Amino acid sequence: MPSPKTNQPNRPQKSKFWALVELLFQGLWKHRLLYLALILLVMCSTSFVMYHLKARTAKMMIALNYEEATRGLYPNNTRFNISLIKSDDVLDRAIAKAGLEGQVTAQDMAENITAWASNVNGMQLPSDTTNYKIATTYTITYEKNAEIGPRISARDMLGLIIASYKEAFYEDYTYVEMGISPDWSECDKQEYMEIGSFFDKECQKLHRFLNTNAKENGTFRSELTGETFTSLRQKVDNFTSIDLEKYDSYVLQSGLSKNRERYISKLEYQNFLKNISYQKLMAEYQNRLHTIEIYDSALTAVVLIPTLDTQNNFYMSRTKVAIDYQASAAESANDSANDTMAIIQKNEYAIRQMNAQTANTPSSVATAESMIQDMKQKLENLIETSRILNKEYIRYKTKNYLTISFEKRSLADELSIKWMILTGGVTFCALCAWVLAKSKVIRDKDKTK
Repeated sequence: MPSPKTNQPNRPQKSKFWALVELLFQGLWKHRLLYLALILLVMCSTSFVMYHLKARTAKMMIALNYEEATRGLYPNNTRFNISLIKSDDVLDRAIAKAGLEGQVTAQDMAENITAWASNVNGMQLPSDTTNYKIATTYTITYEKNAEIGPRISARDMLGLIIASYKEAFYEDYTYVEMGISPDWSECDKQEYMEIGSFFDKECQKLHRFLNTNAKENGTFRSELTGETFTSLRQKVDNFTSIDLEKYDSYVLQSGLSKNRERYISKLEYQNFLKNISYQKLMAEYQNRLHTIEIYDSALTAVVLIPTLDTQNNFYMSRTKVAIDYQASAAESANDSANDTMAIIQKNEYAIRQMNAQTANTPSSVATAESMIQDMKQKLENLIETSRILNKEYIRYKTKNYLTISFEKRSLADELSIKWMILTGGVTFCALCAWVLAKSKVIRDKDKTK
């Protein structure tokens, strides 16, 4: 007889999900080393590809650190435009720095450069109702041109582009021309005795320019010439007091003139007008003196007032009254009259000297022309030296107007860790699907047998 069945507890059947997980685990574990190697290979390949793709692109920031930038201007008050970085001038300089002439053009390189405002720290325009602000920080990206070989990376090339941009920025948009270049054609048209005044006028313009900068920074020294604004100002003063005085004295004593009769007539007419001015000034001077004489001296007593000095001690201070203004005006009129008379006397002496000389001697003309050429050369040298010093000083003042910073990438960014994890995960999912599909095919074959 068959033995009675013993009572055994029913085993819970596995759910399809866990059965599927077990099947997947068994399939993966069987070739675990192969699958792991495949996943690592995909991740490393992703990192390698992404690294080289990123190496073909470089990014940097340009910050404008000067007051005019908040108004959308260059330091020389012309309109700012970040597109200057894509100009032929800038890119041709960069190509020359990289030694890539003939390999890539400025137009080709400009197509691979992108510039945009990355931050707006500027001031809002007063008349603007749209809350628009002017950008002072820009982001520049450059994708390496295919024509450029492996010798130069995108980062290095972008560095050369930025260096060229800074050169153009400082040379063309920070420097303001001094406006002190003489018009020598105008000088050549003047009489010998007027040429001295022409030089004096040009020296005064140069002196004012140098004096303004000397007050701002008199110790700044040029690396090229070794000059300072103070030393150049002294040289201009020496030129005026020595070379120019020597020339004026020579032509006056020699009675030189390019057109004697016309110039004498001009001086005589000038003296006629100056004499009228002189008579007016002297009349004013005499009237002021007469007013002072008849002024009631008793009125001056009321202007003595007690006042505290710097030591907090009382003293009687006398303020200005009408008599003081009359005295000041009389003194001014007298000084002007004396200056006018000095001009008249100089013109009369010049007329006498020209009348004494019926014609210019060749030697005196040659001497005067030689002195003029020497003065031209000296003044041109002073102006050029001043221009060099001014450019260096502006470069010194504006050296922090641009702040350049490259994009900083961490090691994770360089290796593209996120992309590695993503592609590794996708590869793992693909392997899981492939393993499950393969296991199902095998299981179906076993059922059919």
